[in-house]
Amino acid sequence: MQEFVIPLTPEGLLKAQSDNRFSVQDRIEVSAQELSRVIDDLHENLDGRPINISKNSNFDRVFAILSRFPQITKTSEKQSFVAILLTGLKQIVNSVSKVLQKKPAASQVSSSQSNTNISAEERKQFAIFRNALKMHVYLFYWFVSIEEKRASSSSSSLPAPEAAKPAAKGKGKKAAAVQD
Repeated sequence: MQEFVIPLTPEGLLKAQSDNRFSVQDRIEVSAQELSRVIDDLHENLDGRPINISKNSNFDRVFAILSRFPQITKTSEKQSFVAILLTGLKQIVNSVSKVLQKKPAASQVSSSQSNTNISAEERKQFAIFRNALKMHVYLFYWFVSIEEKRASSSSSSLPAPEAAKPAAKGKGKKAAAVQD
């Protein structure tokens, strides 16, 4: 299993690593005409199976869509894609929570016992869930940063608000109230 290491930038996932790190295998270009179909396929592959994000066939498509997310014009496609990201994140958190609930609390078992009580299969399962969780968190973080950039660039293009007019001098609250 390749370990997902959170990169400093998304481009860090494009470089194949020699140390068995997860990276994008196929740089996929998703055209505007294909986008709805690709989103539907991702929904089908990931809904209820959040660990499937660790399959390159799914991760590479999510990466491709996020790479061109600012250029997506259809609100419905954006919403569907974000729903996939959010649902996957919720599902993987719930899955990890269920796995952790099956294990005895750390305070009930000494550290030497807890290491021996975890089978090799359970360790492998924990690693798979941890990997998928890191992927989902990173992808959602990337989406949020894209939207923050969009919001800040659109707000900086708006005209500055007019300065507030100073209150009339010499009029107190009583005088202002009398004039009303």
